[in-house]
Amino acid sequence: MEKKKMTEVKINELFVPKGTKRRSGKKLKKDNGVCIHEAGTSSAPAVNHAKNQYNNCNAAVNGWHFTVDDVEVWQSFPLDEVAEHSGKREGNDTTVAIEIADKVTAGEYWRKAVDNAAWLAAWILRQKGHTKAVHKQNIWQHNDWSGKDCPKQIRKGNPVNWAAFVAKVNEYLAA
Repeated sequence: MEKKKMTEVKINELFVPKGTKRRSGKKLKKDNGVCIHEAGTSSAPAVNHAKNQYNNCNAAVNGWHFTVDDVEVWQSFPLDEVAEHSGKREGNDTTVAIEIADKVTAGEYWRKAVDNAAWLAAWILRQKGHTKAVHKQNIWQHNDWSGKDCPKQIRKGNPVNWAAFVAKVNEYLAA
């Protein structure tokens, strides 16, 4: 994975409208950290996922805070609001969701997307006052809440396994 400073990835904003099915405006009960997901849909960059959440804000309840790919990050919810993403009330009420846009799950694209997700997780954790990422204390897999095989590629070790991903988050936190 790449070496990068905490300020090197641009975060674009396209917030889901407040008061819609997808965004109630309810505040997180507690800031436990981040939950990592993979979109599970090929051929869609981060911007497409953000636009889909925005354009279909009354079609579904589920949502997520950030989508990241190999070149950019899109934020759809404020850091202090609930998004229905984890499959369990506790996960939704306490974590910020990062969705990795897996338009391709191989090669340099995927390595950069996962690296940017690690950078983003560190950036969020730093915003919330965390100095170290610890699995099930302030960084979770979607699987930890729901049992779903997500983030599937990272769980398979593509391009890194979960322990290496958390280690990369910690490298960025220390930068």
